[in-house]
Amino acid sequence: MPELRPIETVYRGYRFRSRLEARWAVFFDALGIPFEYEPEGYVLPDGTHYLPDFWLPGFEVFAEVKPVQFSWEEFKRCCQLPHSSLLLDGMPAHRFYFVLDPQRETDGVYPGERWEEDFFESYRSGDSADACLIGWSVYEKRLWRSYGATAEDCIETDEAKAAVNAARGARFEGGQRSP
Repeated sequence: MPELRPIETVYRGYRFRSRLEARWAVFFDALGIPFEYEPEGYVLPDGTHYLPDFWLPGFEVFAEVKPVQFSWEEFKRCCQLPHSSLLLDGMPAHRFYFVLDPQRETDGVYPGERWEEDFFESYRSGDSADACLIGWSVYEKRLWRSYGATAEDCIETDEAKAAVNAARGARFEGGQRSP
């Protein structure tokens, strides 16, 4: 079976590596959230070269986009970035997204002491009961910690519905443009 590759897409002057990334850009625009696309690459502490997808300056957070849940390797790379990372897996939707905060102490555990493994398990299971890093509310245009919140706890506003619809409905004919 041939390997499926994402379609490069131009939106708002940026050349995105995939339509999914372009849809997230449409989503941010619809909510008035400023972003920079791939502004700076980093050499991570393990020596890996890494280029985060988005920088959201209003939140001082990276936003990483994947079509499915992050793998362990992808998750570990985000743990090594110098700022928090918002893990955007899949299409924009009304739900919580996991935020990794590399400087945060949790229950006496610091990064490098099973922190990554513990939170990877919480991320993969969708369990927010003890993963207080879940709960970035793009709908309220702020970061917040959930401590066990569910999607029902995130208020879905008309603005949020419109942003999700704009992102999901964006057409990039020929990989080049959006409405």
